[in-house]
Amino acid sequence: SQWIQSTLAQKFNLSCKQTFEKTEATTDDVLLILSTLWERAVDIPCDPRHRVAFHTLVLIGSIGFRPGTYENMLYRQVKLLVVRDPNTKEPRLIAQITINQNKLSANKIDKGADVVTFSATMVPCQIVCLVTFVAIQALQDDAFETEFSSFDELLQRPNLEDVDCIELRWKDGMQEKPIFPLKYYKFLELWNRTWLVAGNRNTLR
Repeated sequence: SQWIQSTLAQKFNLSCKQTFEKTEATTDDVLLILSTLWERAVDIPCDPRHRVAFHTLVLIGSIGFRPGTYENMLYRQVKLLVVRDPNTKEPRLIAQITINQNKLSANKIDKGADVVTFSATMVPCQIVCLVTFVAIQALQDDAFETEFSSFDELLQRPNLEDVDCIELRWKDGMQEKPIFPLKYYKFLELWNRTWLVAGNRNTLR
C-alpha cells in the first residue's frame, strides 16, 4: 500500500484522498433494512439461506464488528445453550458467539485478546433476535446432535433437572462448516439492493 501511495499515485496522477463520504447506519436504518428484506422479498430475489445469513450478519455487524471478522463464520464459533431463567425458572435460549478479530500486525503476539466471545439472549422483537436466527439456521441444517423438529422443541425437550444450563451440541462433522455462508460481495449486493428497494438512492458505506 505504501508503494501505491508514494510511487503509483504520483506516476498516474491518482488521488490519495477518499473520494466518498462514509455515512454511519443508524438504528432506524438497520431496522428499515431488516424489515424491507422480508416485506419486499419479491423485489430482493436471493437464495433463502442467503436471506437468513444476510439478516443475521447485519445484526452481528450492528454490534460493531468489522465485516471481515464474521464472514464465513463456522459452527464451532457458535454455541446454543438452554438456561434456566433465574426469575421465572422457565427455559431460555442463549447464543454464545466467538469472533476472531482481523487486521492483526504480522509481528504481534497473539495472547487471546483478539478473540471476542459475547452472549445474546432471546428478545421479544423477533426481527432483532439474533438467537432466533441462529436457531432457525441450525434447525434448517439439521446441525444438532439431538434431533429437533421445531424451534419450540428446543425449549421443551431438554430436561434441565437439577442443572441450570445445557449446551445443545452440534453433530459430528458440523464444527468446520459455515453457519452463515455469505461472501462479502454478496453481502454488499444485498445491502445495496435492500437499501434501494427501501426507497433510498444514496448508498450507506
